[in-house]
Amino acid sequence: MYIMTLTRWGDDYVVPLPDELIAQVGLHVGDELDARVEQGCLFLTPIRNQSSQSTND
Repeated sequence: MYIMTLTRWGDDYVVPLPDELIAQVGLHVGDELDARVEQGCLFLTPIRNQSSQSTND
């Protein structure tokens, strides 16, 4: 389990993600994430499409 702190960066809220977590999910700078809320929980899901999978994998 990772515990992270919500911070401000200019007018935005950000949650810095540890490198290990990013590597486990296979994310790269510039990747898009789908954000949704279900029953008060925030879920971030990588948006995977054919063109990004072939260039990032």
